[in-house]
Amino acid sequence: MAIVGPTAVGKSAVCFALAKEYDLEIVSADSMQVYKKLDIGTAKPSLKEREEVPHHLVDLVEPWENFNLSTYQRLALSAIAGIHNRGKLPLLSGGTGLYVRAVLEDYLFGQRSSDPQVRRELARLSTLDLAAKLRQVDPAAASRLHLNDRRRLERALEVYLVTGSTISQQQAHMTRKKRYRSVVFCLTRQRAELYRRIEERVDQMLAEGLLDEARMLFQLSIDANHTARQAIGYKEFFPYFRGDCSLEEAVVTLKRNTRHYAKRQLTWFRREDVVWLNLTELGPQQALSKIKAAVDCILSR
Repeated sequence: MAIVGPTAVGKSAVCFALAKEYDLEIVSADSMQVYKKLDIGTAKPSLKEREEVPHHLVDLVEPWENFNLSTYQRLALSAIAGIHNRGKLPLLSGGTGLYVRAVLEDYLFGQRSSDPQVRRELARLSTLDLAAKLRQVDPAAASRLHLNDRRRLERALEVYLVTGSTISQQQAHMTRKKRYRSVVFCLTRQRAELYRRIEERVDQMLAEGLLDEARMLFQLSIDANHTARQAIGYKEFFPYFRGDCSLEEAVVTLKRNTRHYAKRQLTWFRREDVVWLNLTELGPQQALSKIKAAVDCILSR
């Protein structure tokens, strides 16, 4: 079973309640929670929550280390196999759509598609140049990637330059065969409520010390285009640390970027096979009851 949805929708609370009641183990499908020390800005479960409920795929690597989708897939499938061997059920939870797909579907990684030298050369290009080059070789990928998503623009070009085929062509040949018998619930809310929750969460993160985490990441001697440094919730403060904008302007940018990210997440999950649960219309308790009914059905098989 998986529970997905946009940032700040309320996935963590629902998953924690389910895991406590049914003795489930949570497998994170969040591309940024894998990094140690990035706790507040990634809305990582607290140490207390992780003591009460086992969480997997959290705090795997340091912010300066590399981590990719194929590594995530390998570790996630291993964690799920271990949970099954213990006679328990895993609960996949997160908002990184491609991570969810890599676990639940037969998402294969075949030929080598990475090259450090190619990556370094792409890192020297401006984001506009990256987008222009991608439009030339893979217009389908270019049309669905936002200009702010530099990391995926680089990755799509890297795949083409290393393998000779576009990432769109490779993805089109994937079978999307289901790996498990699973049901995916996507939580959502009315837009105004979701955006209000996003703004409130940003304010709460700032109160909890988000600025200190962002400054730590800013001061690390790692490439500006490294995945961890591109995380929403951190990169927005880098201009403030350089003296290029005020703190208030950085916070406004963070809230805007987070809203845009939530919109992209919803767009992704609309293409997936999910059961939609609108928490604004149903209320958290009724939504939880619907999910529990599905868990009971799985356990009765």
